[in-house]
Amino acid sequence: LADFQLPNLPGQLYSLKSTSLSDGRTWSSDPISKAGPLSFVIGNKLLDVSLFNAIDNKTLPNIKVSAYLRMPDNSLKWVENKITNTNGQVSFDLKGLGSGSKYALSTRPYGITILSTNILKTGQFQIHAGAVEVTLRKKSDGSLIQDQQLYLYERVSLNKIQWLATSTTDQNGKVYFDSPKLASGKTYLIRGKNIFGNNQNYYSQWITSKGRFNFIVSPDDPHQLDTEPPKFNHFYPSNNATLADKGFELKMKISDNNNVKNVNIRIIDPIKGISTGQAILLNNEWNFSVTPTMISKDQTITLEAEAFDDVGNKSKVSYQYSIINDQEKPTLTISSHENGDQVDEHGFLLSGTTFDNTGYIKLIATVTDPLKGKIIDHKELEIGINHRWALLAKDLSRGQNIKINLESTDSAGNVTNIQLLLSVMTDNASMIQLINRITFGITPELLKELREIGADNFISQQLHPELIDDSAFEQQLSKILANETDPFQKLHFSQVARATSSKRQLLEVMTQFWESHFSTDLGKVRRVSNEEQENNLFRQHALGNFRDLLQISASSPAMLIYLDNKDSNKDEPNENYARELMELHTLGVDNGYTSKDIAEVARVFTGWSVRNASFYFNPNSHDKNEKIVLGTVIPSGLGISEGEIVLDLLAEHEATASFICTKLLTTFVSDTPESNDVKHCATDFLAYTNDDKQIARVLEGIFKSTSFSNSLNFHNKIKTPLEFIAGLYRQLPVSVNYAKTRTRLSDLGMPLFYYSSPTGWPEKAKDLINSNQIMQRWKITNGTLFNNPSKWVNHLLEPNTFLINKGVETTEGVIGYLFEILLSHDYSDLERNEALSILTNNNTEKFDIYDSNAEEKIRNLMALMLQLPAYQLQ
Repeated sequence: LADFQLPNLPGQLYSLKSTSLSDGRTWSSDPISKAGPLSFVIGNKLLDVSLFNAIDNKTLPNIKVSAYLRMPDNSLKWVENKITNTNGQVSFDLKGLGSGSKYALSTRPYGITILSTNILKTGQFQIHAGAVEVTLRKKSDGSLIQDQQLYLYERVSLNKIQWLATSTTDQNGKVYFDSPKLASGKTYLIRGKNIFGNNQNYYSQWITSKGRFNFIVSPDDPHQLDTEPPKFNHFYPSNNATLADKGFELKMKISDNNNVKNVNIRIIDPIKGISTGQAILLNNEWNFSVTPTMISKDQTITLEAEAFDDVGNKSKVSYQYSIINDQEKPTLTISSHENGDQVDEHGFLLSGTTFDNTGYIKLIATVTDPLKGKIIDHKELEIGINHRWALLAKDLSRGQNIKINLESTDSAGNVTNIQLLLSVMTDNASMIQLINRITFGITPELLKELREIGADNFISQQLHPELIDDSAFEQQLSKILANETDPFQKLHFSQVARATSSKRQLLEVMTQFWESHFSTDLGKVRRVSNEEQENNLFRQHALGNFRDLLQISASSPAMLIYLDNKDSNKDEPNENYARELMELHTLGVDNGYTSKDIAEVARVFTGWSVRNASFYFNPNSHDKNEKIVLGTVIPSGLGISEGEIVLDLLAEHEATASFICTKLLTTFVSDTPESNDVKHCATDFLAYTNDDKQIARVLEGIFKSTSFSNSLNFHNKIKTPLEFIAGLYRQLPVSVNYAKTRTRLSDLGMPLFYYSSPTGWPEKAKDLINSNQIMQRWKITNGTLFNNPSKWVNHLLEPNTFLINKGVETTEGVIGYLFEILLSHDYSDLERNEALSILTNNNTEKFDIYDSNAEEKIRNLMALMLQLPAYQLQ
């Protein structure tokens, strides 16, 4: 109590002052304007503040805490600062606290200012600082890293961060940060720099909540800041699908530049409320089972999926589904094969469609081989947007019936089953081997035709080309040649076009065989019309009688010029043609003839010459005396008939039969034919010497032989450059520039009609393949695949559209189609996995043939396949 005598009180204002016992602060009373009793209260506005670490609740001593008065306009007016004592405590005596005044406290123990909420009353108040504890460790051994500066950043946009604070790790490798907006959904990260003296930046995971975090670093780790959220590449069932109330499987392909850590699922049903769960990663696909307890029939549900990566980046998608009570079975069809169709032992591609009134179907396939058991066991097949599916199988048992079971199930459990039996190579000849050897390359149309008519009928058809309607090709050829004036270009273009597009494939294969067997060089012949005439005659008689072919070659101006026989006369017989006639055209090298025989044959063909670009026999240059060839007397004075007698003699000779058969077997069966095969073939050759279809009959015997279809002879021959180029054009949608093709064949060492050696083009692998040849082939295929469209170059046209038009839609369909057409199912598991990796971006995303990036992926896949060893084989 205290009494004050205040003069002149009326009209004057007075104030009392005193010192607070709690903090020594001077306080003033409210103004005094009249006499009477007055209460002057000090020290009852006391606020006792405790400052703690938010992680371990330890008090924080010697930290400045500031008190602010919250003004009516919501601004802050500083009142005073105090320092926490050894117990982390400080007291404030705040005027008006508890009677309407608002205060706020701020502190900065870890480099970022913390502002408290508004304080309205006296008493105890706690401040927690350091909501984020970061421990810096080495990845190699887990050891702590002390005295290292770390920087706190706030994420302000997708690719932008903003610095907030810096702190140095203590003896325990720890720093504490305050992230003031964590509670409002902001995201933060920690950066370390030059930790290992390499001047590199290191970034922590994204921080979205308070707590303890290990920041583990290694000099070998990538140092880029990861701001990229996961990407939903495929979501099944698709948005707005109709689904059954019995539940369904959710399947997602999600990719991230590093790693997808987890996927949260949220299902909102109008009746059953909200259901949540986490998807499970199986076979590079995130799966979640939506059960009947989560959904209600006749309702529209919302399904949300949120994916997080290792550093906390996230992305979210939302879909809606209509739920029904489904009782309708799916439809299921097979379009590629019919029951009882024949397939090759190396593999097959099965395809078809399946559809259901709901947006969900599961298609399961099982393939059973009687000898090998289940080679495909309950495999789930991908179904495309247009309901197409494909199944690829390989390595089957020859002569067996393969059983395929297909089961299509919708989300309500309604099931449709199909069973298919396929015969594995029960014909005399292998279908795949036939296409590889007697054509310039497999096509889907040829495969379909073979399955429909069988190998034997296909052989018969190709051996009788006159029965094959090739008028469409002839019209196409006329258009190709219409604007070309260079005779040689016409000849070259025609040869490539026939190999590529003619339906009379065996005829073209054999035309090229005889072109090579009776080889001439336009570089020496010089007259294109002579080469063209010879080529047309070879085509006309390619499957006919060998004796006729001998006559064509012997009297061909191209051959007479090439081997100098046009200048051979009785005074100076030229032995070039005589030698090659016996050595390369008939008997074979050193096979039963002598140098004397060569000289005698040279005399026989004196006078066989050229006049006005045509064959001409000059009796004045002919040696009219008697000759003896292979022990046979050629009477004198027979003129041109002497040469015909020699051709008869050579055409019917056993050595000729063996030599020609060896070349035919080398072309169609193996680089090293079996002696028994040569013997059987030679027997046929001699038996049909008087048959105008002699070569066709000999070939029929080869194609139906056990050796032709022997598994050991599958893919055992290298494609010639012409086979390589023509096959590429036949199998893929290539826009062909024939002039550029001529250049490409020259690059591969096969400039058509320009081979200087009389031996003809190489046929065996040892003469065909080398590192330069392989590099040239890769160069040609990559150029074709990746050239920009232009009439001046060969280029691939829209491969995705091409495949879609072939009925191909799924990942397995694309890979299977190309493996079948390009590789004849000759591929390893490693190669299949590599192909899958190309289409799915290393198994991180779902391949979609309708997506904008599908074409690039397919081109890359084709590039891989065209470079594989199997593509170089026929």
